[in-house]
Amino acid sequence: MRARSLGLAASVLVVVAATACGQTLAPTASPSPSAAPAVAWQPCQATVPDQCKARFAQVECGALAVPLDYANPSGERIALGMVRVKAAGNRLGSLVFNFGGPGGTGVQTLLNRWLLGSVDTLQSRYDLVSFDPRGVGQSSPVACLDNAGDEAFLRLDHTPSTDAQIQAFAAGQRAYTKGCQTNSGKILPYVGTASAAKDLDVIRQAVGDDKLNFFGVSYGTWLGADYANQFPDRVGRMFLDSAVDPTLSQKDLDLEQAKAQDANLTALLADCAKQGGTCPLTAFGTTTDALRARIAQFSQQLDATPLVAGKRTLSQEMFLLGLGSAVGAASQRPQVTAALAAGMKGDATGLIAMADAATGRQADGTFENTDEANRAIRCADDTTHYSVDQVKGFVGEFTAAAPIFGAGQAWDGLRCLDWPYAGDNAAKDVSAPTSATTIVVAGSTGDPATPYAWSPALVKQLGNAQLITNDGPYHGAYLSGAECVQQKANAYLFDGTLPGNTTCP
Repeated sequence: MRARSLGLAASVLVVVAATACGQTLAPTASPSPSAAPAVAWQPCQATVPDQCKARFAQVECGALAVPLDYANPSGERIALGMVRVKAAGNRLGSLVFNFGGPGGTGVQTLLNRWLLGSVDTLQSRYDLVSFDPRGVGQSSPVACLDNAGDEAFLRLDHTPSTDAQIQAFAAGQRAYTKGCQTNSGKILPYVGTASAAKDLDVIRQAVGDDKLNFFGVSYGTWLGADYANQFPDRVGRMFLDSAVDPTLSQKDLDLEQAKAQDANLTALLADCAKQGGTCPLTAFGTTTDALRARIAQFSQQLDATPLVAGKRTLSQEMFLLGLGSAVGAASQRPQVTAALAAGMKGDATGLIAMADAATGRQADGTFENTDEANRAIRCADDTTHYSVDQVKGFVGEFTAAAPIFGAGQAWDGLRCLDWPYAGDNAAKDVSAPTSATTIVVAGSTGDPATPYAWSPALVKQLGNAQLITNDGPYHGAYLSGAECVQQKANAYLFDGTLPGNTTCP
């Protein structure tokens, strides 16, 4: 799920891949889809650095035709962008990935993961397959604002306190909605999770599998769970990592995320205080409480006066988005603390880079459509679209629970203000009949984006699932390198060995 609009796993992965291979890969547009559930696989088209070419040559891209509206399956069709890496060894079938969002690109993320070598073990037995969900990336992408509009939206005061500020923020949200309707009105009613789960079944048919083997992370756990609810007899081996609780309201999803982000910031600052002088933030305080107070002060300073860095400006919204997305990853703590220390000394370069990763802003100033797709999917998946007065009533609760991240999360509850289509709660029921294959769910106790409590909640809702509890600050434990989780998940995905309800490490 995305932080603030939930922690954008895909944005972090793109940065990592750029470091490993010199640049972010950008496949060309997929070919026109055929009418039947089949993919015409062909080499992906991209400019690739020399050190990536050998691995990239093994990747195939294509497009798959699916109905725009499953209530009218013989009507208009749209194309889903697809990517595949064939199994290296004794093939068990295809393993289909959704890496989260909603709004994250599966095509780009699987490419990056493959180039990094982090899915090689899975590729030893499975064709690795991913896709851009409807409304995302190469799959009839939702478009709402142009690049200038995206920049202007990020400059809005996302923690308004006066009536004038609230009116200006609400006007910005309405303008965003109007842009979505003007530019993407045809796709908006059909981007919800229930339709995406039906797309998964078309993908299953297209890759030739009798049952769907699925690896879902974050929002991808909700998508997989909804598939299990709709198609219980077609579930193969399904591993869901860092679960979302689909029954929660939009308000509660945002509130729990704000609390998780605040808790993970506290953990980062406590670790910094223990390090003493080796942590650059200790120049601003030597205790956890002192450092929290200084960062809260810095956030308020940005609210009043954004920080300029060359031709770029760091607003409070950009600061909180970037920090919220990065703060939970233990491996990123040195970079985060360095960027915070530099920012509080007046150099916003590192904090702007974190914000760009969180918002999908590219080096050329263009934006991925991640935020637009995220908004459209979340508005499609819930019948409750909050008013200004309703959100005003939330702010105190959010701020008390999460003093640094709460207010911004609360006001982002206006994302569906004046949305032109009613939402649908169809995807909130993910109960899977006991005849479905047992599903394995993993949740991490220090997850910064999808709180641990959501994982046992999803296990209970599914009804035929087992839980791996991982002790650590991971969002997506398997792909973050948690070895115990990897071992148990591999045994399940390769041999069908169930872990039982167990704890790692």
